[in-house]
Amino acid sequence: MDNQLKPRFAVVANAHSGAAAVLGQAALTELIHNTLGSELLMCDVVESEFVNAALETAFASAAEVVVAIGGDGTCRSAATLARLTNKEVAFLPGGTMNLLPGRHWPNMDLTETLQALAAGAYEASTIDIGQVNDELFLIAVAFGAAPALSRFRESHRSAETLVETMKNLVEVAKVIPHLMRPSARLEAKGVTRNRLAALAIVVGNADLALGRLDADNVTQTLECVGVEMASPFSFFALMLRAFLDPNWRADNKVTTSHITQGKVYSKSRAIAMTLDGEVVRLVSPAHVKLLVNGLRVLVHAPKKLD
Repeated sequence: MDNQLKPRFAVVANAHSGAAAVLGQAALTELIHNTLGSELLMCDVVESEFVNAALETAFASAAEVVVAIGGDGTCRSAATLARLTNKEVAFLPGGTMNLLPGRHWPNMDLTETLQALAAGAYEASTIDIGQVNDELFLIAVAFGAAPALSRFRESHRSAETLVETMKNLVEVAKVIPHLMRPSARLEAKGVTRNRLAALAIVVGNADLALGRLDADNVTQTLECVGVEMASPFSFFALMLRAFLDPNWRADNKVTTSHITQGKVYSKSRAIAMTLDGEVVRLVSPAHVKLLVNGLRVLVHAPKKLD
C-alpha cells in the first residue's frame, strides 16, 4: 500500500479496553473523527461483546486499512480477519499493557498514534505470528498455570462487590495448590520437555513479551520457556523476577529453547491455554507453529514526514 494515495481507515475500538474506558465512548469517537477526518470511512466504538461483529464489518468494507483499538483479544480477532481478507491492520494502544502496539508505535499514546496515521507517519511492514491448531497468537500462547491464573484475573475484574471479590480470593486459594502440578509436555525437533508446571511459547523474544522494548528482536523463531517447580510461592517469585531481572533465564527452574513448530500435550483430551491472554480450550495435542511474515501491519515511520 502506498500511503501517498490517502488510504481510508475503518476503526474499531473496544469501549471496555484501558484507553477507551478512560476516555469514554463519546470522547474516543470524537477524537477518532477529529483526527482522521476525511480519511475515516468507518468508526465503531463498541462494547466488548460487539467487537467481533464490528471487526467483520470493517474488514468487509472498502477501507484499505483496519485500525484496532483495544486489548490483546481485540488485536487477535483483528489479526485473524486480516489474514482471511489480506488487508493491512494497525494495532493502536487501547489496552492495559499494550505490548504489541508498543512495538509498532514506541513511546506513543493513543492520541499520538492517531495523529501519526493522519499525518502519514507510518509504513507497511510484515511481522511473524504464531498459530496453535487453527488459532492465531501475536505475542504468546501459555499452558499450565497461566490459564487458571487468567480465569481468576477475569473474574476479579468483573467483581462488582466486596462479597464477590472475597469469593474470588477463596476460589484462587483453592486453586493455587494445584497450579504446580505438571500438566504440559512439549515435543519439537531436538527438544522434549516433560512435567512442566507452566509453558509459554513466545513469538520471537520472550523479553519483548515482558515489555522490554530494548531487547534484541529474535525473528523467525518461537522461544519456549518451561518452568518446573512444586511451590506456588517460588512460581510467583519467578514471575516477578522475569519482569524485573533481564537475567531471569539463569534461574535453574527455567528451561528455554527455540523452535519453529512443535506439539504440546496434556493429560486429558482437552488442553487449556491462554492465547495472548485469552483463555481457550483446544483438543490435545496442540500443534504450534511459526508463521513467518504472517501479517501485514502499519508501524510508525517518522521519516515519512521528512
